Amino acid sequence: MDHVAGLPYYFAQRDFQGISGGTALVPADLVAPLENLFAAWGKVEGHVPPHRFVGMKIGEDFELRRGLVARTFPPSTLSARWVIASSTCGRN
Repeated sequence: MDHVAGLPYYFAQRDFQGISGGTALVPADLVAPLENLFAAWGKVEGHVPPHRFVGMKIGEDFELRRGLVARTFPPSTLSARWVIASSTCGRN
């Protein structure tokens, strides 16, 4: 719960500081529930901060910027959904 609760704060702070909406890489099956959470939070706050959720499955890559990729890995513990590690493109 504590990690998920950080998402509305992250996006709200970006919006408050005049920074464009950010992107959060999340498990694909959590995109819809997170959008519902943001809609509910928007009713409380009166505003939904700009945000973008990218649903990812284990083994998928997401290019953060040119030459930098985030890749999802299966978790090594039962408490984690998956792990993202970033590395430079083309390097193993």
